[in-house]
Amino acid sequence: MYDLARANSLNGNSAEALRLLHALAAAGLGSDALESDHFAALRAAAGWGELRAKLEAIKAPVTRGSTAFTIPERDLIPESIAHDPKTRRFYVGSLHKAKIVRLDGEGRRGDFVVGGQDGLAAVLGMKVDARRRLLWVCNAVLPELRGYDKARDGTAAVHKYDLDTGKLIKKYTLENKPDRHLLNDIAIGDGGDAYITDSLAGLVYVIPAAKDELQPLVQLERFQIACTS
Repeated sequence: MYDLARANSLNGNSAEALRLLHALAAAGLGSDALESDHFAALRAAAGWGELRAKLEAIKAPVTRGSTAFTIPERDLIPESIAHDPKTRRFYVGSLHKAKIVRLDGEGRRGDFVVGGQDGLAAVLGMKVDARRRLLWVCNAVLPELRGYDKARDGTAAVHKYDLDTGKLIKKYTLENKPDRHLLNDIAIGDGGDAYITDSLAGLVYVIPAAKDELQPLVQLERFQIACTS
């Protein structure tokens, strides 16, 4: 709709361009039109003032934040963050360096897991289980990983760490044969069960607290991710 509105604006069809942008604004979209030269002709059209007010309302911030901390590692490539409400520590995972950075409430930082320790690969989803003092970490061999080994692409794992000592408690690994895996995100149930998505295999896994084994829970339809530019 945005591209169609732009085409109408460039071809002098102001009324249709305005109609389309109003429809986009009703869905909370289209605010780029405020700065785009492609809509310059509309700014003299009747009805632009009303549309501009709608588009400016979309751009207004819902909330404002401030910088909590800065990690001066430009090649970290952080993917996920977890928080321990008991100690107020943050845990930031690195896709590139295969490590986890820990920061306290004052912003002091250090490596909770150093690069490649315990066979850790590119860090994806992480969750803190504050009650049981655990940090769950999804990771996989990806091209973004420093020292990437193409032969191991599609190998993935879940690491379970003691949140207080940093000691690895258990590692659950899926090799890349016969299928490739991408253990991407994780959720923790009230009883301590861990639920993990596998974006490549189209599966949801569970690690039941009672059995402590990675096992399939739901088989989803396979799908492909397409990117357009």
